[in-house]
Amino acid sequence: SDKYVVIAKNTDETKEKANRLFDTSNAISESTSDIAAVSEEVAAESNEIASYTEKLGDMLTSIHGLLGQYNTAIVPSASKMAKQVKIMLISMYDNEFWYGVGRGANYAAKELALAGGYAEFVPIRTDIDKGMDVQVAEPLNSAMQRGFDGVIFPGWMNTQGLAVKAIENGMKVMVFNCDCNPDIKRVACLCPDPAEPGMISAQSLAKDLNKSGNVAILHGDLEIGSNAERYDSFKKELKNFAGIKVVDEVLIDDNDEDVYNRTMECLRNNKDVQALFITNGFPCVAAKAMEDSGKAGKVHLYAFDTDPEIVSYIKKGIIACTVGQDSFGQGHDPIIWLYNYIAADEPFPGDIIHCRVSVVDRSNVDSLII
Repeated sequence: SDKYVVIAKNTDETKEKANRLFDTSNAISESTSDIAAVSEEVAAESNEIASYTEKLGDMLTSIHGLLGQYNTAIVPSASKMAKQVKIMLISMYDNEFWYGVGRGANYAAKELALAGGYAEFVPIRTDIDKGMDVQVAEPLNSAMQRGFDGVIFPGWMNTQGLAVKAIENGMKVMVFNCDCNPDIKRVACLCPDPAEPGMISAQSLAKDLNKSGNVAILHGDLEIGSNAERYDSFKKELKNFAGIKVVDEVLIDDNDEDVYNRTMECLRNNKDVQALFITNGFPCVAAKAMEDSGKAGKVHLYAFDTDPEIVSYIKKGIIACTVGQDSFGQGHDPIIWLYNYIAADEPFPGDIIHCRVSVVDRSNVDSLII
């Protein structure tokens, strides 16, 4: 009948519409999946971009810190001489401090090249067969033969005879790191202020202990100038903090085994000590003893210089503070000072020039570049 025809027709239309709806639903589902996939891809790319942005920020921070190292206190004079001024810097080159000196000297050499001068860095190593005297004598004799105008070396190097010979041959001699024998008529000395490192360490320790606590001192031979100066300035500064008491003073030799054993003994004998101060160049050995004794985070060490191992102990919270002595500047600045003195007759700022110091602790160690 007509009713059945209409019903059948409507059924077919309904089926057709349902099929179209199903196809449309599938298309929407596929599009939704595509959108979801794109969204995930965009999210992943956004995360990657964020990661790269963070890394870029870290890199820029590091670059800023690196540039700070090259922000030197002195630059070559613009004055020109008829002949090229040639300067040699001879230095130890066997640990992180002296590597920094080498970087400073090489940077100064590049500056002098642009100014028309010439600087030559000569590294002295302890890991080769030649002794120090021979390693110093060879380049110094070469400098005299090649008509160098000036030579620079650490004041403690055993070069007295050769330095006097260089002066007699018309060369200007400058020393750095510490002063030399007064018999050597050097033109100037660049070195750390001997009192400043001990004073800064005492101030940092007093701040960390809230001006009250027990301290032990690990000191090297007090006949050695740097040990005595750090020891004296540290104790003198501590007198300003009545609540801090020095409970022990331990003499340590300049070798790993003695420093380690004496540090362990000091910690055993002084259960209530809260901080250690060390005057000589073995802070990481003392820090290792503190770590092995279970005192990490309970007792803190105050020391000198900065290298990757010292940085690792600062990050562990064992070394609280270290006072750096601008190794880069100790290599760079003497070359430029001496060049300006010879090339432009510019006077030194003093007979003894004190280099900059830097303080490294938990607050700034992550931004340090060494």
